[in-house]
Amino acid sequence: MLGLTLGGGGARGSYQIGAWKAFRELGIEFQGVTGTSVGALNGALFAQNDFDEGYNIWSNMSFDSVVDIDAKILDRIKDFRSIQEDLPIIYKEVKKTIMDLGLDTQPLEKLIKRVLKEKKLRKSGKDFGLVTFSISDFKAMEVFLEDIPEGELPEYLLASAYLPIFKAKKLKGKWYLDGGVHNNLPTEMLYRKGYKKIVIIKLQKGGIRNKQYPQDLEIIEIAPNQSLGNMMDFAKERANFNLKLGYYDTLRVFKGFKGVNYYLKDNVDEAQALQFFMKLSEESIKELSRLFDLPQFMSIHRLLLEGIIPRFIKLTGLNEKSTYSEVLTKLIESMAASCKVEQLHIYTTDDLLKEVQKAYIKKDAQKTKQNVASQAYHDIIIRVDRDKMLKEALGVLLRHNSGIRI
Repeated sequence: MLGLTLGGGGARGSYQIGAWKAFRELGIEFQGVTGTSVGALNGALFAQNDFDEGYNIWSNMSFDSVVDIDAKILDRIKDFRSIQEDLPIIYKEVKKTIMDLGLDTQPLEKLIKRVLKEKKLRKSGKDFGLVTFSISDFKAMEVFLEDIPEGELPEYLLASAYLPIFKAKKLKGKWYLDGGVHNNLPTEMLYRKGYKKIVIIKLQKGGIRNKQYPQDLEIIEIAPNQSLGNMMDFAKERANFNLKLGYYDTLRVFKGFKGVNYYLKDNVDEAQALQFFMKLSEESIKELSRLFDLPQFMSIHRLLLEGIIPRFIKLTGLNEKSTYSEVLTKLIESMAASCKVEQLHIYTTDDLLKEVQKAYIKKDAQKTKQNVASQAYHDIIIRVDRDKMLKEALGVLLRHNSGIRI
């Protein structure tokens, strides 16, 4: 049996629906789903197999889909400029929120009741579980669908998603809080039901602290390599970006794409990578050696292999055991990011390099020449700033190797 665990993270939940799109294309189905907070809400849609509903909700997301707050107040908070003009209005709304003991979640309650098909979910034959935390008893609740009385699932889903800033609701006379305070990734619930292979989807860059899993449990982890934004950023643009990111990150995991921030479907081997470095122009190697303050008496190949590549390893944050293939991939990705090449796309490594070169030519044509004084200042800054040093070095590679291919 294949299980799925969805972490909590508020507005970042669109990332999980993007992953779902990839699962559908890959033909991957889950027999059981557990989730916390937004992971529980999305998990219910997973379990009742309503992808279109989930995708539609998140691709049209807005703050007032979740809480009741004046849109004008939201705009002022997001674009705060004038203390005299904005502060009294914002203060009035914040005071009202505090007096009401939290943001009103009626829109979220209505959304859940509209999209949740409890009978369909119960007939699906899938295991579905969620986590919440009882403030009244000061203990966690990990419950499966069979533990929840019929008709009460919406209340349990809300209980799992009670962020501290929300107006609290009682469930059977008790107060509850977001399940993330206890367990943001309830994989153990599925393991106790006999699941030995579980896909988990985290909503934090780099994930949360590592858990210790049983040796007989296989975990497949999907997590973003970049920020998904603030957990209360329900802007439509952010939601749609996270949808796409979840889709591509899932394809990366299951199709074995290379790269960190880009998606490379081929694998450059050591021989190809070394050959690429050896094809770098002599002019670029000499300029890099001066930039890196390397001994000028060394031969071109020694400068490259013993000086320049090790310096690139340090500048890009790789470790000294990195292979030529890893260094090359990292450099191409760094150049792509510097040139603002579209990230959410599947490339071959050579195609990404071509896009970088095209973008650099366009970018370079817009530059103006520096005068001597500004160039001197520029050189000083580069010496003390690692990021600027890397950017300058990448520029040297691109400037002198415009036609190079892998």
